[in-house]
Amino acid sequence: MAESNRLYAGLFGYTVSDITIKNVGVNIHPNGITSTLINNTHGSSFAGGLISNSSSATIANCYVTGDITAITTNDLNFSYVYAGGLVGNSENVTIENCYTMCNIVAIATSGWAYAGGLVSKSIQTSIVNSYATGDVIAGSTVSYAGGLIGNSSIVDIKSCYRLNNQTIIGDITNEIGMPLTHEEMQNRDLFVGWNFQTIWNSNSNINRGYPYLTIRDFVHPIITISVQPENKNVTQGKIEGNLTIEAYITSNQTLDYQWYQCLNTIPDLSIDDLVGTGDSFAIPLELTAGTYDYYCVVSGAADTKNVISNIATVTVNAPLVITPVSVTLSAFITQFNGNKNDLTITVTEHFSDGSINVITKTFAINNNATGTYQVNNYNIYVDTKGNTQIRACYIAE
Repeated sequence: MAESNRLYAGLFGYTVSDITIKNVGVNIHPNGITSTLINNTHGSSFAGGLISNSSSATIANCYVTGDITAITTNDLNFSYVYAGGLVGNSENVTIENCYTMCNIVAIATSGWAYAGGLVSKSIQTSIVNSYATGDVIAGSTVSYAGGLIGNSSIVDIKSCYRLNNQTIIGDITNEIGMPLTHEEMQNRDLFVGWNFQTIWNSNSNINRGYPYLTIRDFVHPIITISVQPENKNVTQGKIEGNLTIEAYITSNQTLDYQWYQCLNTIPDLSIDDLVGTGDSFAIPLELTAGTYDYYCVVSGAADTKNVISNIATVTVNAPLVITPVSVTLSAFITQFNGNKNDLTITVTEHFSDGSINVITKTFAINNNATGTYQVNNYNIYVDTKGNTQIRACYIAE
């Protein structure tokens, strides 16, 4: 959302009046969200995973994961930039039972930059039972950065935490929030006063083992294919290349990939052949001229709906046959004791580009042998005399 000199990026751009947002989870696309205001005049850029700029709001039981960036560029005029994991800029806001796992960046070429793991700038704000992880970077003429809050004024913080090894960069850093190690973040007993019966939960296989909101237990992870496999053209006998796919899931699950050859016009897992696994499938080298259809099934845990990719068609072209402009022959006999000798025939193909292809083959013969010999695709007639002489050598019709 944009105004003349303001830009808002978030699930909700700008909220005013007394609103309440509850039980919302935001899993940001791997590319992240970015609010970039270019060549503005005293402008502002706001970015927040849930709300980019909020006034008079209550936020409860919400979480955000992903990367968030806010940028303004103007060397001549001061500007403001705000980037927060949950809220970019907040005033008179209450935040309860929320967490963010976000990398935050706020950059202004000239002016003020605010970056915070949960909130970038906070005035008259109450934050209870919440935490933030991820790196926080702010850069400008004056910059504020904090693992939980970048810059705060008249705030009430109760039982809030941040990861102790966050990278926090800014001219002025804010230490609000109890720092915990990775191992301590996995110990629910350290989160004083938190409700682990109905609001919070923890599981070593979910959220890096950190506390997560129980609303996630009722939301099935969603798989999204971000890069579909593409059609390929190859040549028989010189096949190379892979079919590839990129996908992500709105959870910390590991994705599985299974490639199938489509035997009909649409995918049918009951009859189609499983031909490979992984996010990259090597095109089989033994394919002959024709077309072959493949697709990939992306899956997660049992509670996740599988996603089938688009069909990618591999077209195998017949090898290009180049006919030589002329062919020359030569032959010689290697003499052995008695009546046994070797006949060596050489066929030299000459092509229009000046290149040649030499084919040589040796046959066991007797003295005075006469006959037709197969050398690659050529039938060569050779007439010998005694055990050393060749009287005739030519391509037979």
